[in-house]
Amino acid sequence: MSLYTSEDKDLDFDKIIRTYKIPPQPHLIKELEKANKDLNKIADIISQDVALSAGILQTINSPFYGLATKITSIRQATVLLGLNQVTNIINCQLIKANMGKYLNKDLDDFWTSATDVAKTSSALVKTLGFGSPDEAYMLGLFHNCGIPIMMDKFADYGDIIQQAYTVGDKRITDVENMRYSTNHAVLGYMVARTWKLPEHLRIAIRDHHNFDRLSFNYKNNDTDTEADTGLAILKMAEHISKVHIVLGKDHVDNEWEQIKAGLFNYLGISEHDFFDISDSVIDKLNMY
Repeated sequence: MSLYTSEDKDLDFDKIIRTYKIPPQPHLIKELEKANKDLNKIADIISQDVALSAGILQTINSPFYGLATKITSIRQATVLLGLNQVTNIINCQLIKANMGKYLNKDLDDFWTSATDVAKTSSALVKTLGFGSPDEAYMLGLFHNCGIPIMMDKFADYGDIIQQAYTVGDKRITDVENMRYSTNHAVLGYMVARTWKLPEHLRIAIRDHHNFDRLSFNYKNNDTDTEADTGLAILKMAEHISKVHIVLGKDHVDNEWEQIKAGLFNYLGISEHDFFDISDSVIDKLNMY
């Protein structure tokens, strides 16, 4: 029996990427209403949400503004855009949200893991003393942005992604590819391109389950080096944030066991060093 239907094969993912809008978290909408036009508070709230952050970054990095470098800081983007434009973008996101069909989709685990990994990634950069906290945060927030699209298009995706986390000898994306002929990392890359994220962040999103890439032997150019550094931070953040439990409902992080040796070698640290780093980050985030 085929693992996917002919209807699945005919899905136009380019069109899906252009038209699908990841919904904002409902509870944050109330917080935005309470922010009372305080741009700093609004920026903090926006930075907790994939959809709202994407709308802000996509706008500020559009050709209309003509900036020489891409912005990856939500706070910087909100300041540059100003209160009126930020408000318009938020309202536009809410209108699209109210028109969407995702209201029956359970995205709580996706939202939880996205914000946890984002905060942990930023804290790791500050602890290690290299990299950009803003870029690490954005990568953590956006790295699984293909998941809501997969959930929207495939009714059994929640079960399949949980199954994928329990398979120790295959990549998570291999399990998805067998079932759907695509995966959330590839779709995430396409979404990130639409959102105009920097190329090295898009590459990191595409390759964050790629065992070949996660051997950290890619040293072809500066973009590869930036992507590798981002991936190293991201994979540590995923493990510390227990994404394997939140998304995979599995208490064993099978992927981490496959990649940690190459990651430690790339960063020049030992497993004992990682435990110390992890404890420091958890203390900073008060994650117990």
